[in-house]
Order: sequence, then C-alpha cells, then structure tokens
Amino acid sequence: VRDASALAVRCGEAFAQIYSIVLSTPAVLKVQVIMPASEYVGETLCEIYEASKGRGSGAQFLFSFFDDTKPFLLAASPASGLTRGDTAVTVSILNFPVVSSAAEVSAIFGSQFGRVALLLSSDEDSTVLVLKSPPARTHGAVDVTVYLVSDKSLSLSVTFSFVYTIAPPPKVVFASLSRGSADGGDIVEYTISDFGVVSDPAQISVTFGPVPASAVSIVGSTVAFTTIAVVTPAFESA
Repeated sequence: VRDASALAVRCGEAFAQIYSIVLSTPAVLKVQVIMPASEYVGETLCEIYEASKGRGSGAQFLFSFFDDTKPFLLAASPASGLTRGDTAVTVSILNFPVVSSAAEVSAIFGSQFGRVALLLSSDEDSTVLVLKSPPARTHGAVDVTVYLVSDKSLSLSVTFSFVYTIAPPPKVVFASLSRGSADGGDIVEYTISDFGVVSDPAQISVTFGPVPASAVSIVGSTVAFTTIAVVTPAFESA
C-alpha cells in the first residue's frame, strides 16, 4: 500500500486519521495514526483495513483511551513480588500533579502503607516513581493506590493490581569451608538465597549442632542473596 487514502482505521464508531505510511511490504504494514476523540474511557476495539474491502476485512487491535483530565497509570513493573516485601516497583503516571519530592506521594498496598522510595521524574506530562512494597500476611492480589499526601479525597490517585507470591525457603548456595578445626576459630562464609535483607548481625542466629557460632558478621545482603561470615565454635565430641 502506497497511498494512505487507500486505508481506513476505525476505533469503535470513530475513524482515526492515517498520518503516514512508514513501511509497506507483502509481509508488514507500519503506519502512523492520529487517534480520534472518544466518549469512552478504557479499551476500544480498532481495525485497520483497506477502504475498498470494507470493515471486517483487516487486522484488529485494542487501544486504551483515558480521561486526560485525571491521572492515568501508564505502567507498573514488576506486577508481583514476594510476601516478605521490599520489592521495588517502578510506576509511570500520566497527568499526575507535578511533585518535587517523594515525600509528597504515598502508596497503599491493600491495607498496608508502602514506601515511595524515589522520585525519578515529574513534569506536566508524567511522573515516574519507585515504590517499595510492604510485607504481606498472605499471598495473592492486592490493590495498590498511589496518591498525593495532600489529597485527602484521593481524587488525584491511580490504582493498579499487585500480586504477592510466597517466598521459597532459604537455602545455602555456597559455603567457603565444609570442615575445620575442632578447636574452632575458623572463618566460614555462607551465601544464602531467599533469606531476606538484614543489616544487623543480631538478627541472625547460627548454630553448629547445639553450639552457637562464636561470631557472626554480614558481608552483604540483598533481596536475592545474603552472605555472612561465621567464626566456628570449639567442638567437643560426645
């Protein structure tokens, strides 16, 4: 197809304007389209077809119309995280009020307050935030509402779904030593998956049989892996 007038794009009962044909081959057709105004908010079934063949002869697609007088969620990723919380969720919102700091925005995951960790950008067109999910008591989907702290009526908020999943049990994936002196004092590093983020060694208990380790320190801790250094205790045979 070389002539844009040979094509038609219809969304619901309204026709879009074909701005240009970017690419046209026997296998691929790529066009730029100016979408029509819509009385409806939400997904609308559209179709692009050759005008001479009529409606029903072309390719269908869905297009989402939103109310451009209100905030609209453009994207939220990832859509799920572990029940232990601390999942970083990047949220992009169109037509959100311009804010200058993360402290001006709040987020609720179900009935629990999350944390607005970062404000990446905010202008008249869009606002991009990074949320941190709170721990959840159970797995499943919850509604997440992002809103201005000053907006008590939540009239300028957006809501999306977030799914909590159950974390697998912690597992030691690396040990620097598998045996040591019966007198103790060996330093062993353990890397553990799905342990959760820890910052204080007092949160961790390590025992060798019934005997606690002589000392524990944290080498590093992220959502995925935690590495600790342990000083082995003396061992007394029975």
